[in-house]
Amino acid sequence: MNALIRLLSLYLCEFVRAQPKFSRNGLEQLQVDCAYMRQKLWAHAGDEHMLNMSIEDVVTAAVNQCAQPKLLDPSVVRAICEEN
Repeated sequence: MNALIRLLSLYLCEFVRAQPKFSRNGLEQLQVDCAYMRQKLWAHAGDEHMLNMSIEDVVTAAVNQCAQPKLLDPSVVRAICEEN
């Protein structure tokens, strides 16, 4: 399972890097999506550090592709994820 999670996160990171740009809303949505993925996958990941680093790589790639990067406050992201 750990290898599958790693492969999918690498694919997502490369997909994000291949995008010409991200809007600020797109970046915020990806930030929430990654937090939700982290929340749901941590129980299945054998290596929590690898999971965290892979997800951070995805968010970092999106920040680099955004013209006006501004991440949501972590408390806002947490509240959104808890609603679902």
